Amino acid sequence: MWSRLIRIVVAGLLLIAVSSCILTRLTDRGFLGFGDPPVYKHRIYTGLFLLPMAAAVDLVTAPIQFLLLVILGDDFPFGPDKPPHEQGVALKIENDPRLAKLPPEQRAALRDYLVQRAKKGEKLPTTVGLSPDGTWIDVPVDEATRRKLMARVSSKTAAN
Repeated sequence: MWSRLIRIVVAGLLLIAVSSCILTRLTDRGFLGFGDPPVYKHRIYTGLFLLPMAAAVDLVTAPIQFLLLVILGDDFPFGPDKPPHEQGVALKIENDPRLAKLPPEQRAALRDYLVQRAKKGEKLPTTVGLSPDGTWIDVPVDEATRRKLMARVSSKTAAN
């Protein structure tokens, strides 16, 4: 009985210790998303399948990973973590085809504006506009007007 309890405790402690190792973190970031939103949102079962194998490889290579941690630092190999609100806003802006036509400095200004709003805990606007002086401002519109604007923009982009 005691040996079984000790095995369970040791296995739990090993899993906790391995959770910061390279392959386990890679599996988490890619498929599971315990700390950050996963890269592949619809592949949770793949992540659950890969996690035990990643943990086993991490256990075998733990001494090497420890040396890499001591030599290269805590940010190896993924780089420093960004706050979640910055990651989400940056991904949405970079991947939005409607914003691809903007010059890079205007996209960067919009990203900074939305990140500042997210840091303050404010609700992100659904409609923003570029003022003549080059700053981004909220444009309050009701839902019907928003739909009309979206249809007008869509028809203009389809015509081009």
